[in-house]
Amino acid sequence: MEMVMEVDSILTVLKSNVKGTRDILADWVANIMFINRKDNRVYSYDELNSAFKELIHTRHSAISDKGKEIVKLLSSSNRTLKVSKAASSWKQYVDYISEIVISGFADTITSTINYLHQQLDPESIAKNELGPLVEIQLELVAPEIAWKPELACAGGDGVRDMFNSWLKSFLDIGGLMKRLDIGEGDYSKELEEDYVVYDAMSEVQAVVLANEATCEAFRNTYRQYDYLYKKDLQEALQEFLSTEGVALDDGSKDEPTLEAFEGQIQKYRGVQQEINALKTSATFGWVKVDAKPIKKALATWATKWTYLFTHYLSQKVTNSMGELYQFMASANGVLDQRLSTEKDPEADEEEEDPYATGAAAEGEEGEEEGPSEEEIKASNQKILYSIMACMRDIRKRTDKTDNMFEPLKQTVQLLLQYQVSLPEEVLKQLEEAPLGWKSLKKKMFQRREQLAPVQQSEAIEIRRKSDAFTAKVEDFRKFFQKMAPFTVPNAELKLECVGPAYERLDAFHHGTVTCPDSGTVYGSVMEIIAESESLRENQDLFELFVSDYVFLTRCSEELGYLKSLWDTVGSVMYTFNAWYATPWDKIDTDFLMEESKKLSKEIKTLNKAVRNYEVFRLLEDSLKAMLTSLPL
Repeated sequence: MEMVMEVDSILTVLKSNVKGTRDILADWVANIMFINRKDNRVYSYDELNSAFKELIHTRHSAISDKGKEIVKLLSSSNRTLKVSKAASSWKQYVDYISEIVISGFADTITSTINYLHQQLDPESIAKNELGPLVEIQLELVAPEIAWKPELACAGGDGVRDMFNSWLKSFLDIGGLMKRLDIGEGDYSKELEEDYVVYDAMSEVQAVVLANEATCEAFRNTYRQYDYLYKKDLQEALQEFLSTEGVALDDGSKDEPTLEAFEGQIQKYRGVQQEINALKTSATFGWVKVDAKPIKKALATWATKWTYLFTHYLSQKVTNSMGELYQFMASANGVLDQRLSTEKDPEADEEEEDPYATGAAAEGEEGEEEGPSEEEIKASNQKILYSIMACMRDIRKRTDKTDNMFEPLKQTVQLLLQYQVSLPEEVLKQLEEAPLGWKSLKKKMFQRREQLAPVQQSEAIEIRRKSDAFTAKVEDFRKFFQKMAPFTVPNAELKLECVGPAYERLDAFHHGTVTCPDSGTVYGSVMEIIAESESLRENQDLFELFVSDYVFLTRCSEELGYLKSLWDTVGSVMYTFNAWYATPWDKIDTDFLMEESKKLSKEIKTLNKAVRNYEVFRLLEDSLKAMLTSLPL
């Protein structure tokens, strides 16, 4: 009977220890390793991460402590049995307890993962009316639309990284308790290989990845507007001005029509309205997306595009008025100038113009003398030419200026439709500009009538100078054709001919050339061209026929052709001279043939006009002779 009681006592202790072990494990299962969301709270990434780390630290500490109690319970069982730890029966018992512990660990992990899965699974969320777990932001980090924090993996800082760290921390409980069977190591391997745990973790990861895809689809709705911040504003404006510009008769392009500008403004205001209509937040399963940052950024960019075109139009009105008023002020000042032979209409009729007689009056001793006749004449000519230049400028811009006021007023009205107002000063200028411009044109006609005799006299002088200059150009043309290096002495092309040819070309370009027969010194082509430009300017000022001086243009063109031709001659002649110095036994005929062919192709790239020059024919002959003689 005593033995029975002893056995019963042992069994009671063993059962109690097993139950104690199971109770500890059951407590682990009940106290899940995740945040209790009874309040349905939505966390920020940092809040959730911080709360989880705090909780998991507490749970790990509790598991570690209770694991030690399990070890003590097992030791108690061993003492009660009074059996050697090396005995096979004891080892079998330890294996039995180990299986209970491993199962408890697995149940602890799966219970936590199942709870987490309920917080993530869309069906479970809908069924239990759960709110999202975490809120993230969608913002513009040019040139990309980015999650904050990153939804996927991001070197440990992404949402998926956070989930992976959770799952790892669940598995880590296997390392919080030493193995019961061998007393060393832990149960990490058994938990990692547990298919139930593995399947539960896979389900969570699948839900996370599926939700990422849904969130990415939402992000793509904003990516359709990426052109707003990826395309350069000024480049786009220049492209618009180029492609939509109105072609003019001279081949140039005027600015796009006002309708084209309005189309662009409406386009980007429409884009802005589309963006404003987008949701500021959206919930996808366990993720709440705060889209306010990206929405605000895109709306700002759409506003920039609208401003790009409205600002251009407002600047166009402002600059047009500024430029016109500056021109009118300058022109009025020039037209108000008076020649010494004219009477100032504002001066008193009895007041005499001190320069009207054309000579300085002799005063009493000590008085200063007035300007000389030559000075007065030069001053009058300067004033006349400045007035004529002013009248020419008015004539040239008349059509454009006459037609600019109405479009500018329409531009102002268009801008007002989009709540863009111009400064009062500019609006006043636009209102008064037509009258000011009309007044300026009237003054121009009056001055032209007043200066008609002087203008006619100066026009006659310009015609005389033009006729004389035409004769000078014709004479220079003949001299140029005779003295320019179109040929060489004795019709023999040598390297020694290159230097004198360059000297002659330089003299014609920017020096002087003396005629060997008459001793007449001729200026350079550039000098005569500058003289012709001055004369053409005067012809234009006085509304005379503007000569084109074709002979002078031909001299300039031929000077350039000759320079290119003699550059080629120098290259070929220098090459041939180098070949002539090659010893007979070192001549590479094939190489020389190839080089000669290259030189032959090079001269064909010269302008076709040089083919009529004798130097060109001599150069061709030299190359042909070389190509013929080399094979021999």
